[in-house]
Amino acid sequence: MLQFCLNRSALLCLLGFLLGWTASSQAAAERLVTIQGMLSTQAEEQLDCVFDQLPQQVAFREAPLRRAQHNLLTNKVDGYFGLPFDSGISKVAEPTTPLLIRKWNSYSYDEKLLALDLQDPQLRIGVIDRGNPLNWLLEQGIHPLLRVQSAEQLLELLQKDRLDIVLTDEYSMQRALLSAPELPQLASRFQRYVALSVYFSKHFLQSNPDFLTHFERSTEQCQLSPPALSKQQQFQIRQWAGDYLSY
Repeated sequence: MLQFCLNRSALLCLLGFLLGWTASSQAAAERLVTIQGMLSTQAEEQLDCVFDQLPQQVAFREAPLRRAQHNLLTNKVDGYFGLPFDSGISKVAEPTTPLLIRKWNSYSYDEKLLALDLQDPQLRIGVIDRGNPLNWLLEQGIHPLLRVQSAEQLLELLQKDRLDIVLTDEYSMQRALLSAPELPQLASRFQRYVALSVYFSKHFLQSNPDFLTHFERSTEQCQLSPPALSKQQQFQIRQWAGDYLSY
């Protein structure tokens, strides 16, 4: 570029610089993959590992599930991380193999309350706002009493007896309990296993036809070490997997 500037007019030099800068900027923009959803630290670590092996860079944007789904449907983002609660997603996006499997439990300081059905109208249920468990409860016709921002807040409300039961994933609750070791023993009841995938828009995949193949290949090398499971938990996962694969 320097030799070109020395031998041409300043105007041509500037034009050549701008054209080169625009082309390089467009190429960089094309290599940036945007993913929205309720992304946990564990999910971002998993996706970082995958994209470390791909030519594209990834940008995570935290967003409520409904907004993230809308942005995917309107091609404002390339991918959506979470559950396909909106049936329209399958028409415009392709899922990856599950990146994470979450175990959802209900928690209480009163073990007798855990024996009740979540549909019981007298139960004071708490849940993290804008998350997958909230969407699932609403689909079952269950309206939680309180919606909060974190598992730590759910623990606090249980301790103050403002809630009977909270529903969240085991990973989030275990992290919350680590920050409050002085709290009494918490009882739990298993609810369900949930697979979390990335849904890439078909528009994005048509522009990047080899992307999904490379993504899946990289995912195999980034699997997290599975936790130790009891025989009962192994049976539940096999049962859940059979139901999941039958859809």
